[in-house]
Amino acid sequence: MVQDDWTRNGNMVPGWLPANWRNGRLMYTLKINEPTPWIDLTAAESIASLNRHLGDILDETFPRNPTIPLTTVSTKTG
Repeated sequence: MVQDDWTRNGNMVPGWLPANWRNGRLMYTLKINEPTPWIDLTAAESIASLNRHLGDILDETFPRNPTIPLTTVSTKTG
């Protein structure tokens, strides 16, 4: 109902952000010249691999809360 009222009155729809607002707040712009493999940091396989291969390095570089056993999605995206 709110969205219908706002649209009818010419207001911005709730939850919508204009592109110029989003673009003005970008941290980085990426230009990729050729196909490149990407890692899904939220995938369980990626988290396990990071913990297995980089866990000690990550712990030394970025000390973590001792109640969090290993690198998690939260520690990578926080």
